[in-house]
Amino acid sequence: MQNPTDKPDFGEYAGNEASRADHHDSLTPVVYVVDDDQSIRDSLRELITTMGFRVVTHSTGEQFLQSYDPANHSCLVIDMRMPGMTGIEVQEALIRRGSRLPVIIVTGHGDFASCVRAVKQGAVDFLEKPYPPHVLRNCIEKALKLDRQQRDEGEREVEIAKIDRRRNRRAAGYRVGQSQSPYRGRDGCQCSDGPVPAV
Repeated sequence: MQNPTDKPDFGEYAGNEASRADHHDSLTPVVYVVDDDQSIRDSLRELITTMGFRVVTHSTGEQFLQSYDPANHSCLVIDMRMPGMTGIEVQEALIRRGSRLPVIIVTGHGDFASCVRAVKQGAVDFLEKPYPPHVLRNCIEKALKLDRQQRDEGEREVEIAKIDRRRNRRAAGYRVGQSQSPYRGRDGCQCSDGPVPAV
C-alpha cells in the first residue's frame, strides 16, 4: 500500500468522459493495471478510460498472470512493490512464458537498481510517483505502438514460414515426380527408373 501523498494527481483528467468505456469494442487496445491500492486502481481506470483505451485492473501480480490474454493488443502498467509478486517478478514471469507484452513499471520509491534491472529486461518505461497524466499517456502510447509492431512482425514471420513450407512441399513433390516419371527409349517404348528385368 502506497502513502496517499505518492498517488499521482490526475487533475483535469479525472472525471472526464468516463462513460467512453462502455463504447469500446474488442479491437480497442487493452491497458492492464496492477496495483494493490484500490484507490489508485480506480483512479487509473478512470484516467486511462478517458484516453480511449479499455482498462482491466488487478490487485495482485498473481491474479493478472492467471487471467492475462496474450491475444489482446495491450500493455501493462504495474506497481513495483506489492504484497506477493513484485512488478519485476511479474515481468520475469511473462518473459519465461515467452510473452513480449510491453511493461511500464511504476513505483513510489526511487530505486535506481530496480529501474536498471527492469529496463534491461525490456520494460518500456519506469515511472516514479507522482507523475503527470500526459507522461503516463506518452508511456502507454509508446508501449502500445511497440506491441503493435511486435504483433505485425510475428504475423509476417508466420506468413513467411507458411510460404516456405508450401515451396518445400512443391519442390519435394516435383523431385518425387521426376524420379518416378517414365521415359522413352530409342525404340519408342516407355521405360521407368529401376533395373531392367532379365529376358
